[in-house]
Amino acid sequence: MGWLHGCAVMITIFFAVLFLALTYTVSRLDTVAGDRALAMVSVKTAEANSFFLEIGESSDEAWYTSLAGDGWQLQVHGVRFDGVLGTVLHNPAVRLHTVSNRFYDFAQRSEARSVRVAPGPVDSFFSAIDVDIWWLLERIFGMLKPVGIVYEKLDSEVIPLVNDGLYSVHWRRTHIEITPANEAARLGMLPEPEADSGLPVGAAGMAPQTP
Repeated sequence: MGWLHGCAVMITIFFAVLFLALTYTVSRLDTVAGDRALAMVSVKTAEANSFFLEIGESSDEAWYTSLAGDGWQLQVHGVRFDGVLGTVLHNPAVRLHTVSNRFYDFAQRSEARSVRVAPGPVDSFFSAIDVDIWWLLERIFGMLKPVGIVYEKLDSEVIPLVNDGLYSVHWRRTHIEITPANEAARLGMLPEPEADSGLPVGAAGMAPQTP
């Protein structure tokens, strides 16, 4: 009986700690109202092929990291509301989860890594014991989908790393939109010009007429 009593106490403590951890993680989600930006991202060159990123969240908290590579990408976790709940709760609750670097050279793609954005003490603790608290949240919210609580993970497009680039991050219902907020960022997001075909003028289309 003493052994059973001890096991019951340990199980109760475990679930109490887990519940508090999940509650804390959910409380860190930010409500996004209207067209308000979820975050602003600033990029500065640190050294050759390395960049310094500053992420300013809507809660006025700033977080910094450095990445090497040719581009960066954000992953956002959030909860939106559908059905009857959606008529009452119009705004989703979201949070930046990771920022990742990307390499355009296929041989370097194994060097890509993801960094947790502004991890709290609970995130750090569960990461240290190799438990993903967000994986648990995803499973829990998955059971709540029939009542209109929808958990989502969205990845942004890959953005080129450009010195002095400034970007605004917006949560859209189906995707994460990153838009340039200054000229350097705008120019960096323009498509690359097509390579010169090397053909002489008149080679494409109708052949030039000889006199």
